[in-house]
Amino acid sequence: MDGKFIRTAKEIEDAKITFESMYACTAEGEARFKWLLKFSRDNPVMCIEAAKETFMTLKNNGIEPTAEAFKAPGDSIAVLPGAEKHLPQGLSELIEGRYHSGAVLSPL
Repeated sequence: MDGKFIRTAKEIEDAKITFESMYACTAEGEARFKWLLKFSRDNPVMCIEAAKETFMTLKNNGIEPTAEAFKAPGDSIAVLPGAEKHLPQGLSELIEGRYHSGAVLSPL
């Protein structure tokens, strides 16, 4: 059990460093990382690893990752059955959990 905690803590610290390097200033990266941690806690259908993967996918494709950006594909996919197979796993898990459990995405 202790080994899992240490691995998780290391993954979170590595992710925080990655976020800090993605933005022009460290404080902005840290703020975005804190938002993502809160987002993953408030939306338990998406674990932190899946939230981070989705965040990075959006950011790397020129879309600023916000709750609205996470939500938009789900709203679109809801009217296009089967299209979720083209989404990153984390985002598709969020969409599935959100629409099947009635969960609400937390705003930024």
